[in-house]
Amino acid sequence: MVRNRIIKEKKLGVAFLTIALTALLLLTACAPAPTAPGEEKKVVEIGAMVALTGAAGGPTSYSFYALQDYLDYFNEEEGIPGVTLELVWVDTATNEVREISAYRRFADRGIPLMITIIDSEKFVPWTERDEIPMIAQALTEAIMYPPGWIYSIYPTWAEHMLSGVNGFWTTGKRTGLPK
Repeated sequence: MVRNRIIKEKKLGVAFLTIALTALLLLTACAPAPTAPGEEKKVVEIGAMVALTGAAGGPTSYSFYALQDYLDYFNEEEGIPGVTLELVWVDTATNEVREISAYRRFADRGIPLMITIIDSEKFVPWTERDEIPMIAQALTEAIMYPPGWIYSIYPTWAEHMLSGVNGFWTTGKRTGLPK
């Protein structure tokens, strides 16, 4: 009886060691290859000022999560050889003091590009002085004209309206309106 117990314990120990060795081999095989000296990946930080809480927290959070997903996709699928883009972000809570503080921290840290989902008109003189490009989602004509260091993925409200009216008039779908 004692002998059966010792044999069972040895079998259990051998099984445990076998599983541990297999796991170790799998982890070693799946680990990324070590980078050669001088081939370290460069990390480029992108600063994001977002309002995840506060008055604009609901609508802007979707843009922020989409930005995170896109950067993950870009690093994994597209990428720049030897470069990883990393998002450094601050929740400004729709608070102007926090927004200004976040900008200053990013600028002092040497971050080469900033993204903002908040009102960015106050940053126009700073981006020009610091020569830091900023991508903004909240637009006014004062931000875009004259052209400077703030860029957008959207047209201004006036340009948006004008393109809609132009499309309306050029498609011929002007029922009831004079030609």
